[in-house]
Amino acid sequence: MRLSPEERLPSMQRNFSALMARVLYRWCLRWAVGFALIWAITNVTGRFDWLWPLGIVVAAITLTFTFGAQIMIRRKFHAVERAGG
Repeated sequence: MRLSPEERLPSMQRNFSALMARVLYRWCLRWAVGFALIWAITNVTGRFDWLWPLGIVVAAITLTFTFGAQIMIRRKFHAVERAGG
């Protein structure tokens, strides 16, 4: 028996919340390693100080895209919820 999107919605929302938690955890881990590498490179060479602002900007952009995608998907969940009830 195939369930309608409205019937699957609670399960999809729980799965999405877990997915977003994993995505944010991996984002934090990735950038912790990235900033550690930037620190190591700038500390060892004494140059490449421009990597810090570049890393911060790229990290901020990726985090903005992550939260933007989360907001868009949650809006779609709410649209399905409103349409079904």
